[in-house]
Amino acid sequence: MGMGGCDPALEMAAGDGFDAAVQFALEIGPGSRALDGHPIDVKNAAVVATPKPIRAVTYQSGTVYKHERVTLDFDVFHTNFDNTYTSTADAAGNISLFSAGTSTSKGVEAEGTVGVGAGIFVYANATKGSSKFDATGLWAQNTPSDTETLGLTY
Repeated sequence: MGMGGCDPALEMAAGDGFDAAVQFALEIGPGSRALDGHPIDVKNAAVVATPKPIRAVTYQSGTVYKHERVTLDFDVFHTNFDNTYTSTADAAGNISLFSAGTSTSKGVEAEGTVGVGAGIFVYANATKGSSKFDATGLWAQNTPSDTETLGLTY
């Protein structure tokens, strides 16, 4: 416990990793094979070079405040993706994946939990950010500009 029952903290983190979801997404279509070093077959097309996984480098910093039954958290984040993919489907439902270059996701996140009594806690979380392709400035497909969550726990 910090001064006067209050526990403020400052956090910083950095990470580097690969997005395994691309490996599973590329298995779409009849006759397709997993990314195990073999060519990928997609209906009516053969890919001879296996795409490399998406590499992500993330920087995050924030602060946490804890006092009795209240916890508040605020973070900023910035993630660079070096080899993103996007997809399109034709009229028959065949999905094609193609490289979309680099992209950047960045934003802020705030969350808090408050104990209201009798073992019940109210939780809230909100994010505001962007996820855009670096070359064009266009938003990455299906990425929200904000999210909100509200919940009760017992």
